Amino acid sequence: MRYPLTNTQRDAIVARVHALVGCPYDYPAYVGFALELLKLRDGQELDPVFKEDHWRVCSALVADCYSYAGLNLVEGLKYPNLISPADLYNMIAQEA
Repeated sequence: MRYPLTNTQRDAIVARVHALVGCPYDYPAYVGFALELLKLRDGQELDPVFKEDHWRVCSALVADCYSYAGLNLVEGLKYPNLISPADLYNMIAQEA
């Protein structure tokens, strides 16, 4: 799944990045990722919590910025509010 970007899409991503400067980082999300990894909670149980979460982790910031360029990085994810760095990596690894 390659995302070749046009100049317009790059401009949209950069504009969104600038708009998100200062956005609080979502350290509590890593508690959620850990609970999921340890199989103590699943995405279905955590999704309602993170739907109300307005902070972002790095992977969600990337997905948000790409969405402003018309590219949906969370498409096909069972729980799109819980996009993780591993989800982004898996998108890249599928190309290899």
